[in-house]
Amino acid sequence: MKVKSPYLLGFTLVLGLLFLGFYGLQDRYALQRGLTGAYYDNPRWQGTPVFTALDKALDLRTVRERKFSFPQKNYSVQWTGWLYVPKAGEYVFKIKADDGFFLILDGQSVVKRNQGELSQPVSQKVNLSKGFHPLIFGYFQRLGISHLEVDWRDPKGREEELPSRVLFPEKPRPGQFRLDQSIRKGLQGLWILLPAWNLSLVLYFLILYLKKEKKKVVEKGQIPVLIDSLFVILFVPLSLLLVLIAVLSLQWRMELDSPIIFYLAYLIDRFHYVPYRDFFDMNVPGIYLVNLAVGRYLGYNDLGFRGADLLYLTAISVTTWFWLKNLGWKVAWCGIVLFDLLYLGYGPPMSMQREYFILLPVSAAILVSSFPKLNDGIKGSMVGFLFGLSATIKPHAAIGFPLVLLSQVLDIRRDPARPLRRSRLYLILLSATLSFAVPILATLVYLWRTEALSYFLHIAGNYWPLYVGLTGRHETIFGTARTEYLIKEYLTLGTHKGWLIPAVVGSFVSLLPSTLAPAQKRQVLLLMGLAFCYSVYPVFAGQFWAYHWLPFLYFIVLLSSLCFVEHPKETSPIKQLLPVVIILLTVFIRVGPPQEFFTQIKGHPLEAPKHGRVDEIAAYLRARMAPGDKVQPLDWTSGAVHAMLIAKAQIATPFVYDFHFYHHVSSAYIQNLREQFLESLKASRPRFVIQMTKKSRVSGLDTTQTFEGLEHLLNTYYLITQRGNGYVIYERANNEGTLQGGDEG
Repeated sequence: MKVKSPYLLGFTLVLGLLFLGFYGLQDRYALQRGLTGAYYDNPRWQGTPVFTALDKALDLRTVRERKFSFPQKNYSVQWTGWLYVPKAGEYVFKIKADDGFFLILDGQSVVKRNQGELSQPVSQKVNLSKGFHPLIFGYFQRLGISHLEVDWRDPKGREEELPSRVLFPEKPRPGQFRLDQSIRKGLQGLWILLPAWNLSLVLYFLILYLKKEKKKVVEKGQIPVLIDSLFVILFVPLSLLLVLIAVLSLQWRMELDSPIIFYLAYLIDRFHYVPYRDFFDMNVPGIYLVNLAVGRYLGYNDLGFRGADLLYLTAISVTTWFWLKNLGWKVAWCGIVLFDLLYLGYGPPMSMQREYFILLPVSAAILVSSFPKLNDGIKGSMVGFLFGLSATIKPHAAIGFPLVLLSQVLDIRRDPARPLRRSRLYLILLSATLSFAVPILATLVYLWRTEALSYFLHIAGNYWPLYVGLTGRHETIFGTARTEYLIKEYLTLGTHKGWLIPAVVGSFVSLLPSTLAPAQKRQVLLLMGLAFCYSVYPVFAGQFWAYHWLPFLYFIVLLSSLCFVEHPKETSPIKQLLPVVIILLTVFIRVGPPQEFFTQIKGHPLEAPKHGRVDEIAAYLRARMAPGDKVQPLDWTSGAVHAMLIAKAQIATPFVYDFHFYHHVSSAYIQNLREQFLESLKASRPRFVIQMTKKSRVSGLDTTQTFEGLEHLLNTYYLITQRGNGYVIYERANNEGTLQGGDEG
């Protein structure tokens, strides 16, 4: 085939070289961001600074990082540089500080506070023209708590922490600034243009090939060869990208609620806690066992966590390959690569969630059910046992169990060499049911032997119904409003509607005349049934968070991969190529690396969990905790428990979260939880209490934002010793009103 435009490939090469060139320009010519901070060992900016540093933001992170070489009291900092205003208009600066501060813009004082004391945020409106403005910001700290937050609100009303992108240590020359902005915009454009151009080029060659060579292709049956070529062109680079993301993911940190469950496993391992008896939680026992195995053999740290994540993803991929390759090697390769990319594409928040852990036993059960020569009773037992394991992680994970069992029975009925007698059917059902019960009974026996069974049943019977009454936005919802909410959220399909088209097309072409045998078509029907079952899965929890849709995403992507199923030779070229084009378009639109990947390939450091507050709290605890000290978090997923995991701190009460105390407050059960918590807190007398001020809060009917008994206890027995961005740390005072450790707050 001759191409009329040989310059197309040359233009593609030019785009690739431009892409690499822009990255090189960015490394060499991109402007530094931040302000120059001069740090003084006195509160009045007197004398010579102890050191200077380029700080990305107006905060006290540098002070805390140098806690062993720079005083944490009686100091001051003066930041100087330039503020870039992208659009003229009225801006509002909102500053909260302890002790004092001042802000000077264009040589004019904007706002200041000389008296030390934490107060309400100070807000000041300023009319600013577009362009650069010289900025000086001073902060001083005497005794007590250090705290600094600087936010701004632009003319459109968007409020955020004063971002580093508008802060410059020196005023750049106009040419430098224009070059910097051009490089940034050029890279953003190339990230869109290069993939779009490559896809367009593939489609162009495909159309040209069909137009010019249609008769020859049909006669010689070259369409499968063309599809194979397109597949390799697309999925070899995608596979390499997957490997690169996987390797880079070893540098990611734990996020969201995964470190909380990891911490509970640490308590079981290190302090011999028993779930439900020694800590209050709404998860089921299997998830602790999995995390306990990870922590014990790979370590309770980020690297062990990330390594376990990749090993588990590999195991899921291997089991998926062995049962999906029955439908074709391209189908299996496509399904595995796309799901793995989508999973890693969510970044750290999706890692090692409970829904992720159920995928391996479910996938393994499907693999076992596909073994044609395995004894029916053994096969049923293995399928039941694997679904039983998944149910110990999430009870409703077993929603697919009846379908897989039904598929096994139908396979036997379709086999004339193995007639399905009633006794044989009873054997399969009985062995599968009994084996399904084995893991569940084993966990119940463990809870009974450790005297935790009554606690578990009490939580399951009393708290679970209240917990599922919360929406994904932590709102209480009742009656018909809840039913409407469940229907509305279910119909969103977790933002995965884009996969419905290739999934329907893939299922359609597989069930129509194709190279698939009847047993393989039953496997396709099983996939369709499982995709539907696990689309309903999030309804059971009612929160509809992204990871609740992970099992549905797994099966809908595998259905989409059926677009690469083999067709009979007599099938028209259009019918063979249309499914391929649809899956290619879907991949282009729906699949991409996570934000962490782009940050890493640019050579920039990844942002610390929760904007650095996790590491700040962990460093504080490590520096001040003595053997035997206990810590109580007042948090859910905002970083306090994660910090305790890093610091290897023991929790003071059975309550890892505090959101339980603020919803369904009229319930006698919640009132009893509040009383238990206060009694436990008084009895354990923890040295530190970490209260998160930037966290998700419950709202709606029958909720509250106050806990008077807790507030009274903190105000009576504790002193605030640390304030940070989104958290406050209390330390217990002794009878004389000073800290147990001997330091004044």
